[in-house]
Amino acid sequence: MSSGNVFERLFKLNGTIAKLVMDGKRNPKEVADVLQTIVDGNPNLSILEFISTVGVSSTTSPFSAKDRFVINTDRKAKVKISDLGGNFTKWFLSGSGKIEDPITEQVLRCHRLRQTSADTSIIAELGDETKAETTLTELYSLMEKQGNGEDGVLLNNGYANIFYIRDQNGVLRAVYAFWHGFSWLMYACELEGPSGWCGGYLVFSRNSILESSVPAVASS
Repeated sequence: MSSGNVFERLFKLNGTIAKLVMDGKRNPKEVADVLQTIVDGNPNLSILEFISTVGVSSTTSPFSAKDRFVINTDRKAKVKISDLGGNFTKWFLSGSGKIEDPITEQVLRCHRLRQTSADTSIIAELGDETKAETTLTELYSLMEKQGNGEDGVLLNNGYANIFYIRDQNGVLRAVYAFWHGFSWLMYACELEGPSGWCGGYLVFSRNSILESSVPAVASS
C-alpha cells in the first residue's frame, strides 16, 4: 500500500471516529484513552480500564451458596434475585451447594472492558488465574449493598459484572450478575465460551500485594 493510500485511510478513519463519537455510538473517554496510548507510543493497548478498588469486610462463619443465592423478589428480600441459570445452579448449588470458608478483610479491583474480549485475554492481563480468582462470598457481599438495584460499585444498567470463581469441583468459572428491571440475574459459563465479553462490562479480580496500598473506595 502506498503512503498516499495510508494517509487517505487515516483521514477517513479520523472522520469516521469523530462521527461515531458525535452520534453517541462510541464513548469519547474510551476513544481518547486509546488515542492517547498511540500518541504515547505504546502499541500494547490494554483491554482493561482500571476503575477502583473495593473493600469487602471479613466474615466469621462459612458462606453457604445455597442459602444465599435464592430466587426471591419479595419487597423484603435482602437481595432480589429472579433467575439462577442452569450452569450456575449445577456448578454452585447442586447437592448441599458450595460452602466457602470465612474470609479476612479483602480488597478487590474493578476494571471496565474497553473492547470485546475473551476470558483468556482478560485473565492474562490480570496476571494469572490466582489474581483473577474471587469468591461467591465477595460477590454476594457486593450484591447485598445493591440488593434492590441501587447505584454502587456493581453495574445496574443491564451490563454484566464478571467474577472468576471456582465451582464445587474446583473448576474456575466465569460468574456474572446483572440487574434486569427489578432484580438480579445470576449466570455462569465455561471459560472461553462461543463469544467474548462486550466492552463496557465490569471485571472484578483479586488485588495484588503490590497494589494493596491503594485505598478501597467502598466496603461492605
